Amino acid sequence: MVDENRVEGSAKNLGGKVEETAGKVTGDAKLQGEGKADQVEGKVQNAVGSAKDAASDAAAGLQNKAQDAYSSAKEGAQQASAKVQDTYAQAKDTLSDAAGNASGEIARLRAQVEDLLRDRVKPALNDAASRAGDYATQARDVVSDRAGVAADKVKERPLLSLALVGAVAFVLGRLTSDRS
Repeated sequence: MVDENRVEGSAKNLGGKVEETAGKVTGDAKLQGEGKADQVEGKVQNAVGSAKDAASDAAAGLQNKAQDAYSSAKEGAQQASAKVQDTYAQAKDTLSDAAGNASGEIARLRAQVEDLLRDRVKPALNDAASRAGDYATQARDVVSDRAGVAADKVKERPLLSLALVGAVAFVLGRLTSDRS
């Protein structure tokens, strides 16, 4: 857009040239001088209009650059936001997969423990219980045999047996009695 000062300045300059030429033709020095003055005034006004146009153009250029920078920054921020959202979604998926894998691993380990209990521990405990029962039966048989032998000895020597029982009772009584 052309500034009004440029138009008016160009018009004054042209009018001043006409006046100067008319002053030269008629020999009127005053008219010639006024024409030159109008030319100078027109040139100054035209220069002011040119400066205003240049300043306006520069301001418009700066405004366009600022708008471009704003748009670029806004687009960059939107892209960064999208990347952050994508990264968040990927991290969430990765954690979800890891949790699923951990659950699967726990289930697999639980099944192995149950297999070990069923295949090894339970049979070993059953075997130990059976052996303990066998040992208890053998111990009962030995005690029963020894009790029979002891009963036979008591029958063979009843007085000696009574004396031994009395001696043991005496010793136990002394050991457990209150010594006041």
